[in-house]
Amino acid sequence: MEIISREMQPPMSTEFANVMRNTALGRTVEDALQEMDQRVGNEDFSLVITAVLIQQQVGGNLATILDTIRETISERIRLRREVGTLTAQGKFSGIVLTCIPVALGLFFAISSPEYLKPLLTTSIGKMAIGVAVVMEIIGYLLISRIVDIKI
Repeated sequence: MEIISREMQPPMSTEFANVMRNTALGRTVEDALQEMDQRVGNEDFSLVITAVLIQQQVGGNLATILDTIRETISERIRLRREVGTLTAQGKFSGIVLTCIPVALGLFFAISSPEYLKPLLTTSIGKMAIGVAVVMEIIGYLLISRIVDIKI
């Protein structure tokens, strides 16, 4: 940890320096690492901290454990990128489907204002516009939730 605190760049070096300082002040390594894990707040880093703490209690080859965690984190990053690529079409579809009615409304308002006059002047037309806006918002939110996949 001392080598990491000296040779890495911030913020990692700063965090490990804090761990070294806390252990020098009498805190256990386990407490200092868990506190650092809470400060960092990264799911992948939590995996590393948990593995180090388990290895410290149980024993074993830390290099092998860290290599396995590295492979796991790399695979998660690859999977996040792949899911992002696959859901990009859905995200774009949500944006396009939300913009089409607005674009058509502007087109008709410019090209033939008389065509939209009943929609804008009657109470039923105004209610129809309100319902359409609400449905557009609900549709966009539903599409956004569908394509927002957590890994």
